[in-house]
Amino acid sequence: MELVILLLIRSFREANFFLYCQSLAELIPYFFANNNVNYARWLPIHYRDMVTLEQKHPQLAQEFQSGNFVVHKSSRQFSAMAIDQAHEQANAVIKADGVRSA
Repeated sequence: MELVILLLIRSFREANFFLYCQSLAELIPYFFANNNVNYARWLPIHYRDMVTLEQKHPQLAQEFQSGNFVVHKSSRQFSAMAIDQAHEQANAVIKADGVRSA
C-alpha cells in the first residue's frame, strides 16, 4: 500500500493524470480491506468519473491530461500539489499571519 500512496503523490507532483487514475484504481481494494467505509464507497465513483471524463467532458479531460488538475506554486519540476493541499496551505497562511499580499 505504501508504494501505491507514493505513486499517488508522484502523480500529483508530476501532474500526471494517467498515473493519478492508475493509483486510484490500485487504492480502492485497500479501502475495502481496511473497512474505510466512506473511501470504499466514494473512491470507486470518483475513479469512474475520472475514467469516463474523456467521453462525458472531452475538453475538461484534455485540461486534466495537460496537468491542470493540480496546483503549480512554482515552475520547478516535481513541485505540483493537490488542490486540497494548496487550499490548506493558503488557509494556514491566512490564519497565522492574516492576509498577505502576493
